[in-house]
Amino acid sequence: MTARLMVIGAGGLFGGEVARAARRQRSEVVALTRVDLDITDGRAVDEVVRHHQPDVLVNAAAATDVDGCEGDHGSARRVNTEAPGHLAEACTQIGARMVHLSTDYVFGGRPPPADAPRDHRGYRGHRGYREDDPTDPISVYGRTKLDGEERVRTASPDHLVVRTAWLSGTAGGFVPTILRLAERHAATPALGPLHVVADQTGSPTIAGDLAAALLSAVAAGMTGTLHLANQGAATWHEVAMAVVAAAGLDVEVAPQSAAALERPAPRPAWSVLDTERAAELGIVLRPWQEAVAELVDTLRTA
Repeated sequence: MTARLMVIGAGGLFGGEVARAARRQRSEVVALTRVDLDITDGRAVDEVVRHHQPDVLVNAAAATDVDGCEGDHGSARRVNTEAPGHLAEACTQIGARMVHLSTDYVFGGRPPPADAPRDHRGYRGHRGYREDDPTDPISVYGRTKLDGEERVRTASPDHLVVRTAWLSGTAGGFVPTILRLAERHAATPALGPLHVVADQTGSPTIAGDLAAALLSAVAAGMTGTLHLANQGAATWHEVAMAVVAAAGLDVEVAPQSAAALERPAPRPAWSVLDTERAAELGIVLRPWQEAVAELVDTLRTA
């Protein structure tokens, strides 16, 4: 990939991975953090995009605090809905491609039957959400992200909306959080079991894998909407057990219900993403178990 790439949200969990992956491919990269650009300021966005003249703009910036969004709809809307529109409009003005990162939370979640059989790909007979399935967000975060998708589609004819799920990386997310907690519990047995939600199922995804896949999709000229996630489905509890096992820690991981946490924002009980469209185009991420184990090893040896 040799395009001039602008990455918005380069200081975040995913944006930094995209910038690093693009540089490894010897692309020219303009990496901007929230300090460099206020994406809620349409005039500033237009000036910066015109100045740098990217061929492709990747928007990895978002308000991702799901509970925080529930309590501050205005801020969530400015960042997750209005800002992508500003970026898409600026891209259209200079003829750049707009690539926008979105989320599984645009879907409402429909859990499989309790007795549904499983294999390494997830629940047989209960597929993940496809790109053209009806959306039905149940949280402010999900609704503002869906509205952001629509702003991008409306403002930029040359766009790619990439939905992903349950993202973790060296810069943050569930996996490093669970690793820190598990290490604390291992060092202090009096803390007892580590309790993790076991009644939500999704598509665990590692940021480095996603970054490489997204750049492949861009290089292939993909447009429209695309689901990208590591292969397989899991509950948060299953991911936590995989983290503990990969770290070789003697810690009990106990299942608990999402309701027990009493969080402000509801989460989908089922938000697995179907990635067949990407696979048909030759883009396949490895199984989540392998990716999580590698991330744990990286975190432990850093």
